[in-house]
Amino acid sequence: MISNSGPSAEGGTFDRAWELNRQHDVDVVDEHYYNDPQWFLANQHRYDSYDRNGPSVFVGEYASKDEKFGNALAEAAYMTGLERNADVVRMASYAPLLARSDSVQWLPDMIWFDDQRSWGSPNYEVQKLFMTNDGDRVVPSTAMDTPEFRQVVTRDEATGGLLIKVVNAQPNPAPTRIDLGREVNPRAQVTTLQGDPEAINTAGSQPIRPVESTFDGAASSFTYTFPPHSATFLRIHP
Repeated sequence: MISNSGPSAEGGTFDRAWELNRQHDVDVVDEHYYNDPQWFLANQHRYDSYDRNGPSVFVGEYASKDEKFGNALAEAAYMTGLERNADVVRMASYAPLLARSDSVQWLPDMIWFDDQRSWGSPNYEVQKLFMTNDGDRVVPSTAMDTPEFRQVVTRDEATGGLLIKVVNAQPNPAPTRIDLGREVNPRAQVTTLQGDPEAINTAGSQPIRPVESTFDGAASSFTYTFPPHSATFLRIHP
């Protein structure tokens, strides 16, 4: 049984809906919200304190209200919190999905199209990278507690490898010491999404696209510099 909590992330209707959902012992509560990027950056701990014995959560619709890369980065930072709380947040789906470029009703939209082409927004690139870079189990991790720098670490049970996702929404590079506590293969695969926070993708130009590279300095303890305005996916092998 999936129920609903209304069209906002807080307020009287939201609180009353959750109360009724608990009383009726629903399995999952569907939360919907559209907010500015500052809200997403400020609410990354939203699900840390949710009741682990109550209904779980389906974030059925969410988005930051624009299609600039800065909005997508705020969503990425927020998604690290969704993934860290995967025991509570069972599912999450971005919305809206599709928009025709000459008939716009709402921003943002994940995928744009015209009569001949389709292209992904920066928000799409973030969603795709989180979808294709997931693990089987969340590994506890700590980092500096700032809204613009967020991380989540997961483990691939089949290989024993680690996937480190870091969002650096700050305007400066972030040299970061990473302590794994065990020896690993020095060569790691890296996927980086980085660019001007004002950038958008259009039919003729998609400046926000993932870049693949390798990093040969992985170790039990090592330093990695995360670029400004970036989402980085580090695949560490045993």
